[in-house]
Amino acid sequence: MKFLHSLEHKDNEELKKIENYLNEAVQKSEGVSSEQQLASFLTGGRTYSSEEKIALEATAQSRAYEHRRKVLDGALSSSQVAKLLNTSRQTPHDRVKSGSLLAVKENGQLGFPAWQFDMTGPNGVLEGLAEVLAALKINDFLKASWFFTPNRSLSGLTPVQALKQSDLKKVMMEARAVGAN
Repeated sequence: MKFLHSLEHKDNEELKKIENYLNEAVQKSEGVSSEQQLASFLTGGRTYSSEEKIALEATAQSRAYEHRRKVLDGALSSSQVAKLLNTSRQTPHDRVKSGSLLAVKENGQLGFPAWQFDMTGPNGVLEGLAEVLAALKINDFLKASWFFTPNRSLSGLTPVQALKQSDLKKVMMEARAVGAN
């Protein structure tokens, strides 16, 4: 999925080059496993030492941690959400279960990304949130990340920004496409 997501940021010329390279690789690689083909494509055929592999893994883990921190920055606790929405402490949990709020477990606690709240929206959340959450067939952190990430099909806006501009139809099309094969 990360590879496919990276393709969103390529222009048509770059995509055509990738397509040609993949077609050539398929023709040349009879008898080679698909994992080996993909690894060769992603590395340009380069092999890595054990030390380089460890360094690459550490870099990837560091980037993943930083991304998670950015996505969950400013997340609210269930108590804060209950106060914000003027509800009981149980209501945020119930709304997560019903799919009308998004929460991500972090250090044993639920964190509610702040961008989903809109006091002028239905039930205090962004218009269309529940519909988009239902369409996304990925885990909760990936949902939060998806909402937070600029999307070429949404004119470079994040899905949150597009929803705030009342573009639910386009956001729904993109949400339905996530994970589709």
